Amino acid sequence: ARVCILMDLQMPRKSGIEAVREIRGIEEAARENEGDKLTVASKCESESAWWRVPVVALTANGSSEVMQQCFHVGFDDFVNKPVTKAGLSTTLSRWISAT
Repeated sequence: ARVCILMDLQMPRKSGIEAVREIRGIEEAARENEGDKLTVASKCESESAWWRVPVVALTANGSSEVMQQCFHVGFDDFVNKPVTKAGLSTTLSRWISAT
């Protein structure tokens, strides 16, 4: 993927959990209705394949319960705050390809 969403879990109007549920729902609808032009998912090189947008959770609460909840709703990875340059770089390198 050439794109990755960094999603804070605690945002003022909508939690990161709610936002990721919506993103995954839109992606699922797009897969079911490939002709739909209004999608978050982007097509891969293969005409019929849809890819999932990687979403990385950002939070100061790194408990195992929070991590489990994140993965259950559709987050792909997890970064604890305070974020370090090295930690963020390592995480993003798993999800963003150079090409």
